[in-house]
Amino acid sequence: MDGPAWSLVTGAFFLALAAATAASRRQDGVTVSFAAMALLIAAHETLEFADDLGGGERLDAYELGVAFLSVIPTLFFFVGFVGMRRRFQAVLWGFSIVFATLAVLVAAGTLSPEDPRAWQIFLVAFVPALIFMVGVLVGHARRARGENRIRTMLLLAVLALGAGGVVTNLFHNAGAQVPPLMQPGLLGGATVLALLARRGELISREWLFGLTIGVLSAVVVLAQFLVLAWAGERVGLAAASTVLVVLLAWVTAQPLWATWSEARSRRDYLGTLGRLSAQMAHDLRNPLGAIRMAGEVVLADAQAGRPLERRIEHIELIVEQTRRMEKVIADYQRLGRCVASPRPIEVREIVRRVAEAGAPGPVRLEGPYIEADVDPELLTLALENLVRNGQEASPPGAPVVVRTRVERGVLMVDVEDTGHGMDPATAEQALDDFFTTRAEGSGLGLPYARRVAEAHGGQLQIESSLRAGTKVRLTFPKARAVALPGSAA
Repeated sequence: MDGPAWSLVTGAFFLALAAATAASRRQDGVTVSFAAMALLIAAHETLEFADDLGGGERLDAYELGVAFLSVIPTLFFFVGFVGMRRRFQAVLWGFSIVFATLAVLVAAGTLSPEDPRAWQIFLVAFVPALIFMVGVLVGHARRARGENRIRTMLLLAVLALGAGGVVTNLFHNAGAQVPPLMQPGLLGGATVLALLARRGELISREWLFGLTIGVLSAVVVLAQFLVLAWAGERVGLAAASTVLVVLLAWVTAQPLWATWSEARSRRDYLGTLGRLSAQMAHDLRNPLGAIRMAGEVVLADAQAGRPLERRIEHIELIVEQTRRMEKVIADYQRLGRCVASPRPIEVREIVRRVAEAGAPGPVRLEGPYIEADVDPELLTLALENLVRNGQEASPPGAPVVVRTRVERGVLMVDVEDTGHGMDPATAEQALDDFFTTRAEGSGLGLPYARRVAEAHGGQLQIESSLRAGTKVRLTFPKARAVALPGSAA
């Protein structure tokens, strides 16, 4: 794309951004300054396009004057976006006076765009303003946390992209052998600036991290292009400079990645907390409703002086629902406490106790007697959950098989049912907290069993097919399991 085409595209793009931002409902200082900046840049690019088509000296003067003026709203936008406008108000107005004076001198004919010194003056004035903006953003990035830090790092990348291109044009117009890259740089950061100027919540979405990395990549490409143009045929210098550019890009990307990971972890934590509270409310609402209704009936009889013996079933209901609530609370407490304290135990004995301690259906034990280093309480709770899940999924009277075995010191415990089974998507979701396909389920059994296995350095695996049942396998690789001699398989 040649010079006039670049100017035309850049000017039209910034004019559209200025119109869209000015028409937005949010009319704070940031959006106003951005609209003014975009409008002046559009005017500058339009004048440059006309000048490329054969404009005169007066058109060059207008172009230079508008370039001076465009720096003023740019300063206010970048500093205001991070909430530093009041703090640096004196500095901002100082720069504004300098650039406004330069624009007046150009309009009065004192500074001529044909004189290279005019662009040198612009360069001398613009570089301190650029350093000031970078300093403000870097200082804010060091203090900011989470999404604010990502936003500030993104602004820094956009500033490097846009202002870096402007600096190449200034050096070029001042007589240096540097390619002018202002239009590509401005186009690269314009869309991101429009989004940030409106202070939307887009920063919290996953795709904006990709956008941030994309802007950073554009900055790296621009920097590499400048390095190669500067190095020329000096291969060694070009190679060393390329390595430096890559290292700088890596150093810049590292905090972005860390901040994005931290923000994502926090969102996942808050999402889990929300699901936990919703599931807990669901699990407790029904027993609380039953207790309230039974209590109101008993209270009405007591107030009327009627004997309470006739309400024994209501009192039993209150006790039953209270125990149900205690069980729900215990399940949630177990979900949060999963620290293993392994010691040598006989695994089949644990399985036998689970089968005899209140399992609602038949349980068949298979495999040898095994001694292994595991936490007996955690293993018991995990097996109770898995056996209960298997029996609830199986047809009435169908046994759940618990199979134990040892492979090279690794303890494996399989819990297998003959229920309806799960499709691959459901099997994958089954390990998520609070996921359940049953109306009365809590979605805590499988996630808790998985945590028990992970607390022992192992894992939980699900093998399931529709209409073919489900097998859940717990592996304990650090259990130092051994099959006892003479035990039956």
